[in-house]
Amino acid sequence: MEIQRKLDWLASTDHQNRVYYGDDTERANDDYIQDLREYGESLQEYLKSQLVDVLFPRQDREIIDYIIDSLDKNGYFSEPLSVTAAIFHTDEQKIRKALQAVQDLDPAGVGCRDLKECLMLQIKRRNAHAGEKSDEKKREVRLLSESIIAEDLRELARNRIHLIARKYHVDIKTVHEAIAEIKKLNPKPGNAFNDRMNFQYVTPDVLVVTLEGSFQILAPDFHIPRFTVNRYYSQLLETCEEEKTRKYLQDKIRQVKSLQDELKMRSSTLIHVSRALVEHQHRFFEMGPGNKIPMNLGDIATKTNLSISTISRTFRCKYLQCRWGIYPMNYFLTYAIAGKGEKTAQKKECNVTIEHIKAELCKIISKEDKRKPLSDQEIMEKLKDRGIELSRRTIAKYRLNFGIPDKYGRREFS
Repeated sequence: MEIQRKLDWLASTDHQNRVYYGDDTERANDDYIQDLREYGESLQEYLKSQLVDVLFPRQDREIIDYIIDSLDKNGYFSEPLSVTAAIFHTDEQKIRKALQAVQDLDPAGVGCRDLKECLMLQIKRRNAHAGEKSDEKKREVRLLSESIIAEDLRELARNRIHLIARKYHVDIKTVHEAIAEIKKLNPKPGNAFNDRMNFQYVTPDVLVVTLEGSFQILAPDFHIPRFTVNRYYSQLLETCEEEKTRKYLQDKIRQVKSLQDELKMRSSTLIHVSRALVEHQHRFFEMGPGNKIPMNLGDIATKTNLSISTISRTFRCKYLQCRWGIYPMNYFLTYAIAGKGEKTAQKKECNVTIEHIKAELCKIISKEDKRKPLSDQEIMEKLKDRGIELSRRTIAKYRLNFGIPDKYGRREFS
């Protein structure tokens, strides 16, 4: 099945091959580039546009195009070279040569097979461009950054700066300078194209505005199609004497009015539900992000006397705009976090959310001594002082979910 899919891909590129090798190449390529300009370039189109004036043997070009079309959204080529070689009935050396041609294109790092290769392709190109123009210290930093990528990414991820410094017989400052060079690299070279191709505008379904000191809910309906009964059919209903035709027209007009009523009901329900949401989350709308309180579908159902299924449908794929930004309505569904012990859980369940825990955790960590960061146990004690009782294991879990390293990963060396 996989081989058949690849063969189908080869057939689909036949037109492009005729353009590349045909007699009318110049005109066809001009049309091809014009198409790219009209529709906006994807990563694949951008890469191929760099090869328009480069001549390759026919099979080499087919392999290159295949590799380009097989890149994932981040610009990586993950297919084993042996599989690609089998598809084209050639050896892996030829595939490597084609892959190298792709890796020589812009953006740097595209066509890589893993993170290490991605960073290595970029750092080598940067170092080659820098050449011998920089001083001895800068050359040392560039070479060190290349060595760290090649051999010590795991140690770098664990923030083992001292080990790296000892290994390469350099001081801590030099290691930090090399790390700064590595941070300039892009681990996802194709991502910018992906973001551009998938960019979408969001139209809010609900507006929350402040008028005379209170929140007002608006449901703009400019994006909802407006329709009425055609005047001709209304007049026909009045003048028609044939019973069958009159019944048909009456049924259709009744359906139109029923749909109009349903749309009005939809808008009314949306405003009703949104008003309950704003009432429940008034702290957020007054003070902004970081001030949500626990809220579930049942809370809104109780306030509105509507079923949970109706609330769920109303929330689904809807967006709300307020002075703090545009948010999916599901964003406001925030569940309580139970603390240590049943009594604590009952006490804290009313006002402790994941968002609140994250905000407090970030505040604590931002004030810690970076040369001696706080352990999870110490963070637990500080959160307890702020009225949030969680176990050390729970704190470690949330810290990881928030993308915050442990104390060793947060340590800074001088």
